[in-house]
Amino acid sequence: MIRRHVFRCALLAGLLVHASAGRSSGADGQAYDAEKVKQFAGSLFFEGEYRSAAVEYQRYFLCLADSQIAEKEYAWLRTIESYRLGGRIDLAIRQIDSLEVWPPCSDSTRCWAGIQRAICLHDEGNHAAALKVAERPGGSRCGGRRLEFNRAILSVGERIHLGMFRNASMIADSALAGGLVRDPRAGSLQRLGILARDASTLRPPDPHAAAALSILVPGLGKVYSRHKFEGVYAFVLNGLAVWQSIDGFHDDGKSSVKGWTAGAIGVLLYLGNIYGSADIAIREREAERKAFLRQVDQTMILGMQR
Repeated sequence: MIRRHVFRCALLAGLLVHASAGRSSGADGQAYDAEKVKQFAGSLFFEGEYRSAAVEYQRYFLCLADSQIAEKEYAWLRTIESYRLGGRIDLAIRQIDSLEVWPPCSDSTRCWAGIQRAICLHDEGNHAAALKVAERPGGSRCGGRRLEFNRAILSVGERIHLGMFRNASMIADSALAGGLVRDPRAGSLQRLGILARDASTLRPPDPHAAAALSILVPGLGKVYSRHKFEGVYAFVLNGLAVWQSIDGFHDDGKSSVKGWTAGAIGVLLYLGNIYGSADIAIREREAERKAFLRQVDQTMILGMQR
C-alpha cells in the first residue's frame, strides 16, 4: 500500500515538473506531458479508482494534438469505461452520445462505443434495450474478431437474462461454429452456452406447490423448499397444538378453555405455515435465480475484456 502511494506521488510530481517544462518547450513538451497523464490515468484505473481515472483520461484527451485521432479515441473509450466501472452510468452514456457524433470518430470506435452502451444498459438492468443495442448493425468498416466476439457474448448473455434460454444456446453454438471458436476467449462463450442449456433444466421451488403441500401436511411445503429443519419444526408445533386441543376437549368437553385456546393457536400455526412455505419457496427461487445470473455476469465480464 505504501509503495503504491509513493509511486502515485512520484508520478504526480513528475507530471507537475514536466507540465511546467512543457510550457517553455513547445510541441515536444506537450507530447511528453500527455504521455505522463496517460500513465497516471492508467495507474488510477488499475488501482480501481475509476472516477479519478476518468477525469485523467479526459485530461489526456485535451493534451493530445488534433491530428492524434486514434489516441483521442482511445482516451474517450477509456473515459467511458472508467465512468461505467465507477458507477456513473449517466456520465458514461453522456460520453458515448458525444463520441458517436464526433466527426473524426471512426466506424470501429463507434461500434466499440455501442458495445459500452449495451454494457451500461445491462448494468442498469435494461436487458431488452442492451440486446437491441448489441445487435445493432455497424458501419462498413466496423469489423474485427474482438468486436464480433463481444457482440456474441452480449447477445447470448442478454437473452439468458430475458429467459430466452434455448435461443441463447443456439446463438452461442452458431457463433462458435462460425469461427469464433478460434478466439482465445471462446471458453467464455462456450460457458454461456452451457449455462443457457442448464437454465432450462433448473427446477426451483414452486410457491403454489409449497403451499399445497403444507395444506396437506403442515411443514411439508418447507421441506419441499429445501428447509427441512423448519419443516419438521412446523410439523411438531402443529402436532402439539392439535394434541393439546384434543386433550382439553377430552377432559373438559366443549367448554374447555384449554381446548379452544390450543385449537385457535393450531389454526393460526396451520395458516401461518401455509403462508410461510410459499414465502420460503419465493425466496429460494429468487436466490437461485440471482446466483445463476451472477454466474452469467461473471462469465460475460471475463469474456468481454477488450
